[in-house]
Amino acid sequence: MNIDIDQQPSSWREVALVLGGSLLFFAPGLSKPSLRFTNGLMAALIIFEIVYGILVVVYLHRRGWRLSSISLPPTKRDALRALGVFIVGYLVYIGSVLFASFFLSTQAAAVANMRVSGAVGFPLVILLAIINPVFEEGLWLAYCVNGPARDKPAMTYIFSVGIRTFVHGYQGWLAIFGIAPLGAWFLYYYLQTRRLTPVLIAHGLYDLTSIIILKYTGYIG
Repeated sequence: MNIDIDQQPSSWREVALVLGGSLLFFAPGLSKPSLRFTNGLMAALIIFEIVYGILVVVYLHRRGWRLSSISLPPTKRDALRALGVFIVGYLVYIGSVLFASFFLSTQAAAVANMRVSGAVGFPLVILLAIINPVFEEGLWLAYCVNGPARDKPAMTYIFSVGIRTFVHGYQGWLAIFGIAPLGAWFLYYYLQTRRLTPVLIAHGLYDLTSIIILKYTGYIG
C-alpha cells in the first residue's frame, strides 16, 4: 500500500496536536489507578472521542491524509479476519497473565485484587464499542504507524504500543499485562496486512464482551 503522495510529513507540532488531546484527557486518572464504570464517565469518554476525533480527521485531511493511506479497503472477509484477531488476542492475553502469575506474582496479585465497580447502561456500552475502537485504533495504529513512526520499525512500537499503554495507566498493572500485549498483537497484524477493519471489529468485541462479563458477574451494575 502506497501512502498518498500529497500527505505531508509528520512534524512534532502535528504529533502534539493529534496525540496531545488524548494524553491530556487520560492524564488525571494516571495517579489513581482504578476501574470504575459509570454512565457519566462513559458518556464523557464517548463525547470526547467523537469531538476530538472529528477535529483530528479534519486536521489530517487538510495535511493530505486519506483512507487509502492508512488501510486496504474493507471486504466481506474482514468479519472472519476479525474473529481470528479476536481469538488470537485473547490467547495473547491469557499467555501474558500466565507469565505474570509465574514470574511477577506480586504484580499479578495487584491485578487480581483491583477493584471494579460502577453501573452502566447497555446503550452506552454499545455506543462505546462502536466509537472507541475507531478512535483508539485511528490514533495508535493508523496515525502512529503512518505518521511519526513511518518507515521506522522500532519507533512503531514506541509510539503505538508505548503510548497506548501509557494512556491506559489508570488500569494499573492491567495496562501492562493486558493492554500492552494486545496492542502489540494489533500492531503486528496491521503491519503484516495493512488492514484496519478487522482490528476495529475485534477491538469492539473486546470492549463489548468485557463489560458484559463484568455485568454478568456482578462487578458492575
